Amino acid sequence: MVYCGRIHFKLPKMTDDGLEIKEYQDQTLEQLERISAQITHEETIGSKHRRLLDVIGLSTALLSCLAAVCAMKAGYQANMALINRVKASDQWALYQSKSTKEHLEELAATMEDSLHPESGRQSWRDASRLHKEKAEVKELAEHYEKQSADSLEIHERFAQSVAAAQIAIALGGIAALTKSRTVWLLGLSIGLVGIVLISPLGPSVQSKISGQITQGVVE
Repeated sequence: MVYCGRIHFKLPKMTDDGLEIKEYQDQTLEQLERISAQITHEETIGSKHRRLLDVIGLSTALLSCLAAVCAMKAGYQANMALINRVKASDQWALYQSKSTKEHLEELAATMEDSLHPESGRQSWRDASRLHKEKAEVKELAEHYEKQSADSLEIHERFAQSVAAAQIAIALGGIAALTKSRTVWLLGLSIGLVGIVLISPLGPSVQSKISGQITQGVVE
């Protein structure tokens, strides 16, 4: 009995007969070839698994970097949305103040016209000035509101990208444990969705995803 790793085989008894020696040599060579083929096969599978683990580790590291950057960007955009919303509120408050003053000046001008036309003209000029200033304040308030909405929309896309990257990282861990290329490719595809969300195509992709989610909730 001869052992080679986990594989063993029985050698025929040596005799002086040349035919049996030839048969013994043939059997030995055949079994050695099978052993070599099995060892080569195991080494090939091990090499493939190692390469798969290396690729999974690299992709997971890149997705971790993506999630970290997107998380910081999402937080920044959320802060900007809040700041611009506060600025817009301040401008609307100023707009209301100027609108009230304008009405008071118009009321004063109307009353002064009937009593002192000269002083009434000044009140009308002040009311006209306040009307122009009010229009400028309104335009600025609407500008801050638009910036706040844009920042909030960007924040949502980056937050969704973080979620996609985290799911992809989790699937990468499962793929590494199970040595499943399919699970890794699934996680990688979800990670690519996260990358697309922060690209110029992000708004259209986000609207499609939101539409599908809304439709699913309605159904």
